[in-house]
Amino acid sequence: MTVARLMKKTVLSLPATANLEMAAGCMEEARIRHLPIADARGRLVGVVSQRDVSRALDVIRAAEGRRQSLRLGDIMRTDVLKVPPELPAHEAAAMMIEHKIGMLPVVESDGQLVGIVTETDFLEVAREALLGVEPALRARA
Repeated sequence: MTVARLMKKTVLSLPATANLEMAAGCMEEARIRHLPIADARGRLVGVVSQRDVSRALDVIRAAEGRRQSLRLGDIMRTDVLKVPPELPAHEAAAMMIEHKIGMLPVVESDGQLVGIVTETDFLEVAREALLGVEPALRARA
């Protein structure tokens, strides 16, 4: 099984110029904990987590009178582990376990963001395996 079979193809991403409040709102509405940051051509440039956004908003609120304006580009992580769609899923799972991360962006060789695979995707496969059911195709929107 490859990452392409597990990944979500429709990925909410924002540009590095988006503000923190917008990101927090989008993440809450979509009920997601990780947000890829992409350039105008759809190439991955970074990732922010719900925790990153929340901490940055706390800093801004604490500054009160000196309200700062931070963008996602100011807080995003750029040293992001990423995987190609053809990577065996067990290798992606091993990367997530080793690095203690909950999401891997899936990118083509040119950096184009084509999906994400999360710990929830692996839990769904594990649940099906425990039930004795053939894992369903997950390349979904």
